[in-house]
Amino acid sequence: MVKSDAELMTRVGNGDREAFSLLYLRYEARLRSFFQSFGCEYHEAQDCAQDTFLRLWLARSSYQPTGDFTAYLFRIARNCWISRLRKRKCRPQEVSSDSEVFSPRIYAALGQVSPMDVEPEEYLILEYRKWRVRRAVRAIPEPYRTALVLVHLHDMKYAEVADELEIPMGTVKSRISAALAILRERLKEELL
Repeated sequence: MVKSDAELMTRVGNGDREAFSLLYLRYEARLRSFFQSFGCEYHEAQDCAQDTFLRLWLARSSYQPTGDFTAYLFRIARNCWISRLRKRKCRPQEVSSDSEVFSPRIYAALGQVSPMDVEPEEYLILEYRKWRVRRAVRAIPEPYRTALVLVHLHDMKYAEVADELEIPMGTVKSRISAALAILRERLKEELL
């Protein structure tokens, strides 16, 4: 029987390593993608995901299953990212063009076709567009970028993002709207 995340985390709180392994398997790829969307290369994103799971393990006894586990986990991940940026004291590095950080949802939000839906001869042009989208997302101011990434790349609901960022749901909606407007402006040439 499949256990919910909250049930697994409660078991983790009691020291159950098997439950922790199940959570790891469920969320490692999503966390890695989360960090890649903020500019991490693949290996750095893996390190950040590991750091997130380490912090989750260390905080296991204080977990309270009152809210959404995914929001709780991504709050830890966001704090890991902020800590890493403070340690670096510089902007995130460029993401290489071969890093896969965007799902087809970001293209749908921008009114674009996903690279999965094209003929091979169009693939090169779409790879260039994908690179431009990544670059434009990294240029979005932080509060807007976080909301956009969590909703459009990690399939979180507005209420979950509002809970995770500790802001009203209306603010989440306005940040996403502003982020998409910034993306559209930056990508105007590609959207023609």
